Amino acid sequence: LQAQKEAGEVFEQTSRSGGSSGRSSYGLCTWIGGMALHAAADTEEAFARSQEFAHVPDEQMEMLAERNAREREKRQRKKARQKAAKAEAAAAREHELQAQKEAEEAAQQAKRKEGLIPVHESLVEALAKGTLRSR
Repeated sequence: LQAQKEAGEVFEQTSRSGGSSGRSSYGLCTWIGGMALHAAADTEEAFARSQEFAHVPDEQMEMLAERNAREREKRQRKKARQKAAKAEAAAAREHELQAQKEAEEAAQQAKRKEGLIPVHESLVEALAKGTLRSR
């Protein structure tokens, strides 16, 4: 590590972007030879969780991986449900707008029909008999 520091390959940085708190959830990020190593030692709680994970026996790793997979799938299902609910709400909103637009067009059509001059009976009869001549 000391040789890498002297060679200029070790860079330490603390991320200040993203998240609600403005801090990285991983804590101190150290780049060594192109690999990011995160030291979660910003707080005692983070350090304790890190140490707890580091001391998990290999026999329990499979169970831990399964639990993490279940949690990940649960989050994915929740996200899919939320996305479907959003799509359904958007479709309902679109349907309401379409119905409103159709109602407005029907009202305008009725208003136009209302303003028309009624056709005289003799003209209707003449059109029906075909007695009108075109000049």
